[in-house]
Amino acid sequence: MVVFLSLAWLRFTASALLRPVTHGLQSERVLIYGAGRAGTQLAAALTASGQYWPVGLVDDRKDLQGRLAAGLRVHSPDNLAVLRERLKFTRVLLAMPSASMHRRADIVRGLESLSVKVMVMPGLDELACGSRQVGELRDVQVEDLLGREPVCPDTHLMDAFIKDKSVLITGAGGSIGSELARQVLMRGARRLVLFEMSEIALYQIERELQDLRARSEISTEIVAVLGTVLDKLGVERAMLRHAVQTVYHAAAYKHVPLVEQNVLAGAQNNILGTRVVVDAAVHCRLDNFVLVSSDKAVRPTSVMGATKRVQELIVQAAAHAAPEMRMSMVRFGNVLASSGSVVPLFREQIRKGGPVTVTHPEVTRYFMTIPEAAQLVIQAGAMGSRGDIFVLDMGEPVRISDLARKMIHLSGYRPKEDAAGEGDIEVVYTGLRAGEKLYEELLIDASAEPTSHPRIQKAQEPCLTQAELTPILVSMSDAVSAERPQQVLTLLTTLVCGYVPTMQPVVQPLAEPAPPESQAVPIRRPAQKPSKHLVPTPIADGGLMSASSS
Repeated sequence: MVVFLSLAWLRFTASALLRPVTHGLQSERVLIYGAGRAGTQLAAALTASGQYWPVGLVDDRKDLQGRLAAGLRVHSPDNLAVLRERLKFTRVLLAMPSASMHRRADIVRGLESLSVKVMVMPGLDELACGSRQVGELRDVQVEDLLGREPVCPDTHLMDAFIKDKSVLITGAGGSIGSELARQVLMRGARRLVLFEMSEIALYQIERELQDLRARSEISTEIVAVLGTVLDKLGVERAMLRHAVQTVYHAAAYKHVPLVEQNVLAGAQNNILGTRVVVDAAVHCRLDNFVLVSSDKAVRPTSVMGATKRVQELIVQAAAHAAPEMRMSMVRFGNVLASSGSVVPLFREQIRKGGPVTVTHPEVTRYFMTIPEAAQLVIQAGAMGSRGDIFVLDMGEPVRISDLARKMIHLSGYRPKEDAAGEGDIEVVYTGLRAGEKLYEELLIDASAEPTSHPRIQKAQEPCLTQAELTPILVSMSDAVSAERPQQVLTLLTTLVCGYVPTMQPVVQPLAEPAPPESQAVPIRRPAQKPSKHLVPTPIADGGLMSASSS
């Protein structure tokens, strides 16, 4: 019996001693950034799970450096490159849930040169409410790189035209429309009307919100309406049947290259659809109307941007003609992870091993998270009155080529600039597409007034009267019905100051076959220095090339 117990004890001791070695051989070696309570808890959780093998801790606090925490040595972040060679870690796990967004962004930027995969543990708010656990790590998101500190929403502005009211959202299945719907639901609307032309998008957002409603024990009635903003009777029916008081008009075609190739569809949906919704809102005597606009409406070089500016003109004119109704519009730049955004595109390209495609080395864009953009749209809309244009503070513009490299680095790879260079994933420049700018702007002129909210400004910009605008919109409708894209472009240049189309549309009659390939006229696209704005210049063979505007 004594021999048996001795052998059992020896086996147990041996297995306990060997467990860390086996654990280390089978698990990925990771470095934990943050040696405080969160970092030590994360180290213990990872050791217990066996998914990762913590090999050290890093902290910028001098009093912790050199000590042991959770059985691991605490190192200085000044020696990360040396540590990587010595400790052979392939991931860095950021365990600083209480750090500000700005501090977190600084840390993430400092890790880029290591070309190791960086992951982040949940924030304090997620841990406090129990929605996430310490060991639930996520990949670094672009918002971690922006370092943009959140601003607590103004409860009065958030509730003013939502709480206990009937709210309709057009384009409710889109990136912004769906987030507006989530926030309207959580603010206690009496009824939420989801108006969407895509059946699958409407199904998905309605199902998600019904689940959220049940989990949160919210009494809001959710109504899904499948329809198009071009259907005047359908829009009015939805507003009257559901006693709508507030409208957020988010329905629009927003993808610049696609709208550039589909002039008629872009003008029909964005311009004529907006006119229908605005007219219906006025006819049904709604209380509040908010247009979701875009920074591409400022000095537009694309069909999409020009149509968004015309949307603004329609709302401005209606607001002055119907002063009893609060009408406003909110203009902002790109939102992260939206449909058509470069961020999910880059992520997918990196996952496939590249190349990562960027249009131009100098192109920049503004970015904001979808939840923050939706919150600011709601708050700005509550400030609006007679056709006010509100502009959101988008922070600093981001160079897209830098963003691509950061995402490559933080995914654990090294970028290479050409096929022959060193690195893992190539960055390829494809050239600006028709209608694209090197940079976007938020104001037509430089003047903007502050508001009570630190991230919302009010712009003062020219507008047209109903008498001036209506005849042009009638001509626009006739041109769309007659399938005359050239006339649509001409009318856009009439309405939008400074807009010049980047291409001349060619439309084949439906009954006439396309010419044989041998008869096709080639379009020469000579190499040239890129410019901020692309403006068409005729060339000898009837094609177009891009040239700098004066």
